[in-house]
Amino acid sequence: MKKGDWSCLSEQEKTLCYIYFQFYQENPDFSKTETQRKAECMTYLLNKYGFHFGKILDDNYFLNDTCLVSNIGIEQLISALSLFGPIQKIDSVKLSPFYEKVIPTVGRKIREELIEENLIPILDQICTIDYLKNHSSRNINLEEWMKWIPMDISKEKISTKIKLIQKVNEMVHDMD
Repeated sequence: MKKGDWSCLSEQEKTLCYIYFQFYQENPDFSKTETQRKAECMTYLLNKYGFHFGKILDDNYFLNDTCLVSNIGIEQLISALSLFGPIQKIDSVKLSPFYEKVIPTVGRKIREELIEENLIPILDQICTIDYLKNHSSRNINLEEWMKWIPMDISKEKISTKIKLIQKVNEMVHDMD
């Protein structure tokens, strides 16, 4: 197997590489920790809109011991790709027309809104906030959420992140 050779990848690996490229507009290098976190956040966000990688990966997201959203199946897929090195050439994979629109649109909105910020910790915060919001059995106020967020973050920033999630949700709903 030649490092970076597209033809050596499984269909799931190709799909992950393709949607990563569509979402972030950059070729992935899963040997880098930041690419791994970006991919995990991306798959979590797209899962919210019904994009799935297969039975073992669907809806199996949880908060890990560092309060980051994780999925063991996605982590395994990323781990396999980390041995592969930078992906130089990405061919398209067959996706539904809906996801061909949703993936780059959601990615662009996230990138535009977060252009001034360090993307990876902010993505982690957005996913953690969304996870807590959607998986809590009760209403959690901002002070309680702040205990779970992996970085120091103000109430105003949490509110801004929640508003961004709502904007993206509205955009996707309008595409449906």
